Amino acid sequence: MPRKDPSTTTITKLILASAAKCAFPGCNQQLIENDQLIGQICHIEAASQGGQRYNPDQTDDERRSYANLILLCANHHKVTDDEDEYTVEKLKAMKRTHEEKSEEEPPIDLVELEHVIGNLTNNSSDQFRYVFTGSFKPYAQYEYNDDIGKVESKLRGELQYVQRVAGNSSAADYAQQIFGQQLAKAKQPFVARKQASDKMYTIELSKIEDFYKQLRDRERGKLQERGMGFSSQVTVLEEKVERYKNTAIQELNALYGKVE
Repeated sequence: MPRKDPSTTTITKLILASAAKCAFPGCNQQLIENDQLIGQICHIEAASQGGQRYNPDQTDDERRSYANLILLCANHHKVTDDEDEYTVEKLKAMKRTHEEKSEEEPPIDLVELEHVIGNLTNNSSDQFRYVFTGSFKPYAQYEYNDDIGKVESKLRGELQYVQRVAGNSSAADYAQQIFGQQLAKAKQPFVARKQASDKMYTIELSKIEDFYKQLRDRERGKLQERGMGFSSQVTVLEEKVERYKNTAIQELNALYGKVE
């Protein structure tokens, strides 16, 4: 079975997080030149059997995931083939240290990055897309309804049994009261999880709005510097940014089960 390549979004995230520079300590070589990625997207644990640090317990999606990739120049990719010296733990630490340091680097030109990604994938680039970076697991409304429904069904079945064998109406009424208390208690963890999910959704939605506002302002500034601040290119830019923003919101809604 052929190995799966990293997705466009994963490649974009890796280049942005690495500031397009080699992650090997002390190297810091710039890896974008003439709209081409001259570095290499390397697997920490090998993409296929026989490669360095291959992990048979990984899935294909885990092998091509952001967490298992590191950006290196060609020379240092070769150096890290020494799997005795460069263990999984050492490479992960190298990636983490480099990406933390890269947060202080100047932002990458997104137009240039769009061309780089397009050249890498031979597809229209989606570098303008908001990249979901959080590890929080969303809790969709339909999941919440399903979980609550199961709890209610289970307790209601127990209640009906008690009411059937109850000797009098007072005992049945008492069983109904206990049922209400048990149901409220059983719902608590699901309600708390749903509240946390809704709060995270609001945070992600705000981050999307901020991301595209900053993107629009930055790209408009570049047009103004080139004397094109009132040209049709501004309208084209704003329409493109709005389109990608709406797509990101739709993806967020789908992720959190916010369907109309």
